[in-house]
Amino acid sequence: MADLQEGLPGTEIEDCLARLEAVLEALDHDNALAETISGLFKTEVIHRQGPWRGFEDVEFATLNWVWWFNHHRLLEPIGYIPPVEHEEAYWRKRADKPLLAPLK
Repeated sequence: MADLQEGLPGTEIEDCLARLEAVLEALDHDNALAETISGLFKTEVIHRQGPWRGFEDVEFATLNWVWWFNHHRLLEPIGYIPPVEHEEAYWRKRADKPLLAPLK
């Protein structure tokens, strides 16, 4: 992987990571859960899979990780199922309930 970084200016990689950091910070909104997810992402993707050739590589890796996280990662707080399954179960339960209470 080190050979991928040889011909690239360091500022391009730093710029990509800075833009990614700005996006992640904007999404965090000082939310502890979001900060935890952001930390997981940085550990599992940014630090383990780098060095990066450019912004598009980071963007593609981000999309893959988010899809994997939502469809395959088992989360203890929701019963060791992926978030997508939890959301589908939620909407199935809500299907027979009216969204709004009838007006009196």
